[in-house]
Amino acid sequence: MIVKFSDHGKGKASGVLDYLLKEKGEKGALMPRAHAKVLYGDPVLTEHLINTTSHKSRYKSGYLSFLERADEISEADKKRIMQEFEAIIFCGLESDQYDILWVEHADKDIDDAHPVGRLELNFVIPCQELRSGKSFQPYYEPADQKRVNAWKNIINSEVKTIKGELLSDPNDPERKRLVNPYSSHAPRPTPFDMKVYTKKDADKDEETIANF
Repeated sequence: MIVKFSDHGKGKASGVLDYLLKEKGEKGALMPRAHAKVLYGDPVLTEHLINTTSHKSRYKSGYLSFLERADEISEADKKRIMQEFEAIIFCGLESDQYDILWVEHADKDIDDAHPVGRLELNFVIPCQELRSGKSFQPYYEPADQKRVNAWKNIINSEVKTIKGELLSDPNDPERKRLVNPYSSHAPRPTPFDMKVYTKKDADKDEETIANF
């Protein structure tokens, strides 16, 4: 399992909720999204809270993504994961002080052999504390990332599939790339140095080009 937070959150609720719950039909009209279901929360309430707030940041969204398919993890374990995530994110708050919507997606990597796709537990959190109406930021990366990552590692080491296998761990050395080509921290190419480029090298390059 991995945890991802979106950078979006300043627009109306329709953007995130339409993505989670709807898809375009053959004629372009929106229809219920296949392999999507609400696990917890009220989409109407979440939409209302997001659209009526005056705060600059309206909502925080993201997802918990699994390599395992949605039917390979029990409903009890899905509930445990969601509840523990809330305990981490809403530390110190009572349940009536926040709102969260959980939507399951199971449409990734579907094929003839696997009619049920990989599990994604998507969440949307309005950025306001419900008792006071004040602005509330549920996740601030510099302060919260280590705590969320520690919890993720606990889940990956404790939760098992219905077959009794541990969840796939993104920190497993076998799953890590030696070099990530999309990372800005990847090794940079060696700069070209004219001082070590000799006439012999130039003649060889000209010969190569001529014979190409």
